Amino acid sequence: MKCPKCEHENKENAQFCLQCGEKLALKCFECGKILPLSAKFCDRCGHGSLLGPQKKAVASESGEGGDPVEENSLSTARPEPEISPKTKIFLYVAILYAILLIFLAVSFVSPASSVARGANVFQSFWANFIFLGLCFMVASFLMYGVVYFGFKKLLMTKWGQPKLGKLLVSDGYITREQLKEALVEQEQRIGEVLLQDGRVSAQQLEEALRQQKQIRARLGDLLVELGFVTEEDIHWALGKLDRRLGEILRDKGLLTEQDVDWVLGRQQFGVRRI
Repeated sequence: MKCPKCEHENKENAQFCLQCGEKLALKCFECGKILPLSAKFCDRCGHGSLLGPQKKAVASESGEGGDPVEENSLSTARPEPEISPKTKIFLYVAILYAILLIFLAVSFVSPASSVARGANVFQSFWANFIFLGLCFMVASFLMYGVVYFGFKKLLMTKWGQPKLGKLLVSDGYITREQLKEALVEQEQRIGEVLLQDGRVSAQQLEEALRQQKQIRARLGDLLVELGFVTEEDIHWALGKLDRRLGEILRDKGLLTEQDVDWVLGRQQFGVRRI
């Protein structure tokens, strides 16, 4: 595959040019097949959200006279989640049981209420039983429609996206132990970062923390004031603390820039199956 920018000859399924780093192809977020930049849908699985938001410029430059608005809308479109029949049945049964428990609780607390009197509409026990059963089923079905619609919409928001760490483990990029280590590093404080890198000693950090309790100053400012570290050390530590999970794993050598780009795209545009 020849690079359009530097004309370097790359492997057939290469995504990036070895010479200049130019984007050469797309990778389907659903099945992983390598596709040309002009592709709008995957010819293996039919997945349509092939482009991440960071690829908009590439899509508009490499399109074959297509409408750029259509490509941009494709790049930001999220596929609807696929909810399995088991999940649907579980959701309906849970709603049915919730309505039944509410009815029993209201009947027990207030036997004279209109809800409790609904169990004695007819003279026959079985007629009342069938009547209540039908009411519960209809109410559950209506409530299920509302909950199911809201559940699908929630899964399409950023709060419903799968966790990055979970995707990385399930796709085999990292192990659970490596993920735990990265998460611990993500929760570190500035003193721990400086101590781990050897920029302060344990005694210096202990002294700064002791004085911090007395004067309530920021630890970084106090370390600089005591002459234990420089301003550059503090800026470096703050940069380390600012890193996200993907950046931490990349700095550890567990992921490449392309790996992070791919998994983030799959997190946002891959089909979620529940």
